[in-house]
Amino acid sequence: GNYSATSEYLAVYRLLQTKNPEREFAALWGKLAADILMQSWDSAAEGLNQLKDEIESRSKQDDFNPLQSLQQRTWLIHWGLFVFFNHPTGKS
Repeated sequence: GNYSATSEYLAVYRLLQTKNPEREFAALWGKLAADILMQSWDSAAEGLNQLKDEIESRSKQDDFNPLQSLQQRTWLIHWGLFVFFNHPTGKS
């Protein structure tokens, strides 16, 4: 697939979805997946941090119930393993 273009399109799409937080959040996940598939580890690490912050924010604002918060954090750990085991400084 054309993951480079996908990553760029999702970054732009996310900027346009400021009034729809659900779509903006979904675009974050999509961009992370595209960055991982391109093996763009720096960008993927940045995406992980953005997702972590967004999940924390949504959990504190009660946008997520406790189960949803746990599910999102579990997926974050799952995808994060790809980044941390492949990023040059991920294991340190």
